[in-house]
Amino acid sequence: MRYIAAYAAGVLHRDLSPGNIMIFRDEDNALNIRYGMLVDWDLSKAVDQKNEHTAAHQDSRTGS
Repeated sequence: MRYIAAYAAGVLHRDLSPGNIMIFRDEDNALNIRYGMLVDWDLSKAVDQKNEHTAAHQDSRTGS
């Protein structure tokens, strides 16, 4: 499953917003299916999946 690939690799995006999600359509696809891609990984952080609440914590940050 693509949508858990970053988390499975131990990375959290941490700046989810409509501006950071690119939606596109596969022109060759007869079903007109759209796909999304998460962009702008500047604030991403590695996460310890055993203790994810503290590993990705940051007291102050600025994002969109």
